[in-house]
Amino acid sequence: MIEDCIICPGYRNAQGYGRKQVKGVKYQAHRVAYAKANGLDVSTLVGVVMHKCDNPGCINPKHLTLGTHSDNMQDMVQKGRSMRGEKHRSAVLTLEQAKEIRARHVPNCRVNGSSALAREYGVSHTTICQTVRNKRWTESPSSQLCENQGIAS
Repeated sequence: MIEDCIICPGYRNAQGYGRKQVKGVKYQAHRVAYAKANGLDVSTLVGVVMHKCDNPGCINPKHLTLGTHSDNMQDMVQKGRSMRGEKHRSAVLTLEQAKEIRARHVPNCRVNGSSALAREYGVSHTTICQTVRNKRWTESPSSQLCENQGIAS
């Protein structure tokens, strides 16, 4: 059973991370907590301190683990926290629309070609082409992450 989060008192930034000052230098509070709990010097700490609890304000050392940036990104995708698909701030299509576009697309067709679909969905020709070629809207974000990093999924 995981213990409760310990929330950093005081200032937290817009993303919810606390800040602590050590010897005149400001650090993210969870990095300071991890270093202190593990007998390390925060100024020489290499890597990313990740939250198992996904609470950026948490400084409970039992909720913190050291990893790489890649580990952190994979953890984010596995836990469904990545801003992909409809969650992405620049998304202009839903997943259902992307599936429909792929199913209907016929190259150089007046009714179901890229230009016609772009007009119908109110997006650019480029958006339609990238959707059809799976450059946007892949079915599995974790497999796309692996492909982009050259990892077999």
